[in-house]
Amino acid sequence: MDSSIVLFTVPEKTVEMEKKLKEDGIEIRFYHRNDLVRFMEFLEQTMPSDWVRVERRNLRKIVEGGFHPEQVVLVTKGDDIIGYCQFDGSHFGPFGVSDAYQGRGIGTVLLARTLERMRQEGYHDAWVMWTDDLAAKVYGKFGFKETRRFAMLKKAF
Repeated sequence: MDSSIVLFTVPEKTVEMEKKLKEDGIEIRFYHRNDLVRFMEFLEQTMPSDWVRVERRNLRKIVEGGFHPEQVVLVTKGDDIIGYCQFDGSHFGPFGVSDAYQGRGIGTVLLARTLERMRQEGYHDAWVMWTDDLAAKVYGKFGFKETRRFAMLKKAF
């Protein structure tokens, strides 16, 4: 799925949603190096192992100067990390919110703030390689369209 973000602005409805989340103690912000241990714990406990591998690589690249903390957007509730999204060039993702916090609009705000940051960095479009139907609905709110479909074939024995 992909979308043009040349004219992207965070919709007012999403800004209001973010204010409500903040009232509930949920904040969307950039990664800080003090988040390292909690971020890795969150990833290892809630995300697929391949996503953990991707983020370990990106966190190492931050130290080397090849990736920047502003490319990782976190969602926190108190000291707990409950969601994140990262981007590398015009590709965003992995992107996820802890199961216990889904259905509250967190993913919508998280994606909007990530797309906003990508546009600020000068990217004209955003894309994600693969998604499921639930996430595709969130992406659709921001103009994302399916541009390619892959099929996984499996030989039955």
